[in-house]
Amino acid sequence: MPVAIFTILAYNALAVLLLATVGKSALYILRIKILLPFKRTFFEFLSGMLVLVFCTALYHTTGKTVMLFLLLPIGAMWYHYKEANKAQKLKIDSFSSQIKPYSIVFLVSIIWAYITFFLLHTGNGNINTPHDDYVFNAKNAVYLATFGIENTTLEQYYNQNIGIVPYHYFELWLNVFFFQIFQIPSLLSLIFIVFPIGITCIMMGFCALAEHFKLLNSKIIFFSFLFLFFTGVYLPFYNNIFLLNTSNVFVRNSINYPKLFSIYLFLQAFALLFFAKRYYIAYNLLLIIPVLFISTVIGVLVGMCSYFILYFILDKKNKAIYMHSFILYVIFAFFVFVFYFIFRDKTNIALSKASELPTINIAYFRTVFNVFVGVSIQYFVLYFPVLFLFLWATVGKRDVFWKSNFKSVLLKYRYIIIFLLIYFSTLASWALLHSVPDSVQLFSNITIPLISISVFLFVLHCVAHRVINQVGLFSVLGVILCFNIYTTQKEVLYNYPIYSTKYEQAIQDNIANKQPLGAFLLDKKEYNSVFAFNTDFRVLGQYLSILGSQYHIISLSVFEMPDLPIAEAYKQKSTFYKFVESQKKANNFVSIPQSQIDFVKKYKIDYLIISPKVTLAEHWKPLIDKEIIDQKSGEHFIFLKR
Repeated sequence: MPVAIFTILAYNALAVLLLATVGKSALYILRIKILLPFKRTFFEFLSGMLVLVFCTALYHTTGKTVMLFLLLPIGAMWYHYKEANKAQKLKIDSFSSQIKPYSIVFLVSIIWAYITFFLLHTGNGNINTPHDDYVFNAKNAVYLATFGIENTTLEQYYNQNIGIVPYHYFELWLNVFFFQIFQIPSLLSLIFIVFPIGITCIMMGFCALAEHFKLLNSKIIFFSFLFLFFTGVYLPFYNNIFLLNTSNVFVRNSINYPKLFSIYLFLQAFALLFFAKRYYIAYNLLLIIPVLFISTVIGVLVGMCSYFILYFILDKKNKAIYMHSFILYVIFAFFVFVFYFIFRDKTNIALSKASELPTINIAYFRTVFNVFVGVSIQYFVLYFPVLFLFLWATVGKRDVFWKSNFKSVLLKYRYIIIFLLIYFSTLASWALLHSVPDSVQLFSNITIPLISISVFLFVLHCVAHRVINQVGLFSVLGVILCFNIYTTQKEVLYNYPIYSTKYEQAIQDNIANKQPLGAFLLDKKEYNSVFAFNTDFRVLGQYLSILGSQYHIISLSVFEMPDLPIAEAYKQKSTFYKFVESQKKANNFVSIPQSQIDFVKKYKIDYLIISPKVTLAEHWKPLIDKEIIDQKSGEHFIFLKR
């Protein structure tokens, strides 16, 4: 499908300028002063994102949004900032000091947008459709903008009783703002504007950390760029080793899994404040992450509350900080729980499964044990090169890394304790809730960014204290990052050219004057996973999202799903199932084939997409107006008669 790439790049630059302006204005209004230019630029963009997300969500939901809970940590942060700076008069450097970081943001963001285009392009300005996850998030943003309900369903016709569902809405609301203001398809806004800017800001966060430790130079800026690719090392032969053959699910970084960029950014902001000894503000800021990305809630709340209790006992000088922070976290957790309980969507499958008490037996505890031990082994193997560097740095350097007293070690290396507590609390949550669909995200979504940032801090520590030969350090890291770049570029955006350009062009030429609502059919053998059961996620015709945000395609084959509890739950959420049920209640139901025809006629569906594994039933043939067949995939795109 065609993309006007230079227009998109211009929108990307305008978005960067807009975020910088909004962020700078927000910090000015709140009278927040930051001396270091890269650090100031990083917090300006972070503030700009927060302001746009909060205002966009508030406007579209008329106030019924979880983003309201941003006010609690932000209000506490601002209060503690004002209290800490009453006696200080900080003088900001001139605007010229920020020209370099601003230039880097503009340049790198546009580069990432173009790299995305390069990886997806098929020639003549056309691009392939990215992975279904990107398309789903883009469609979800359209749903948020249209209906103003924070829900992961794309239901348009039977949404009278739809409630609010926990999810990661930060990048979605940001996408809503940009695709509406620039009037471009939601998918293009997401992959060419939101994600490139988010990735670029992660790089700026790394630069700001290096600047804080007075280590920033041109080499470190370039290293910060390369570190965007950092993740565990997954070697090809791991595919043939039991236990390791599933560990590739953790080989994620900010490039091939950009939806985590908000977690990266706020963990970086936390580290900047923590190492600046702004502990109150740092702990308050960390509360923003569960608002933006609900899968992090257990790791942040349980991990940090454990930390507060531990250091309330150990650190007698700062008891008030730990006590007040603990109280704030408890209040926050209570009100977020009440919010989701009141406005909850009772049909949400993940929540329903989470609320069910698991059967406590030997098999359950065996699975919990397997998760703990298995994942620990996987992480050990994936990050062994980094552990090697750590051992290299610490052996014989006891005076740098450790003190003789165990308590003093705990007090000095509090960041490491925070890392461990969050890691084990998220691992425990996944182990205990392993029966919940996709519960691995409770663990991976925060540990992947946390490990990346922690390793970067470790490298800065090694450089600052010269505990490792610089050539050896960056040689090992260079090998790791080169391997990461090689493996990442192979799967970034999951660029699989499924359809021929000729097929997509034929569809584009014929669909312009048709209704945006369509339908699709899958074979029963294609319903072979949880993702396939989700009729909002596994959808034919995803390429239409490149043409515009208005296209919505509904499954008419949900009754082909297998007889499984999880499949039944997804089936009952689907539009066509609800349509059939409404026919049964009205005594109008005849058969599934007839209901398919009735559905097409009622909602004036103009096109039907057929999987190559489906043999078209006879009742469809009288409705065919024009049929386009893709010689590459075997898919059929059928335009229907009115």
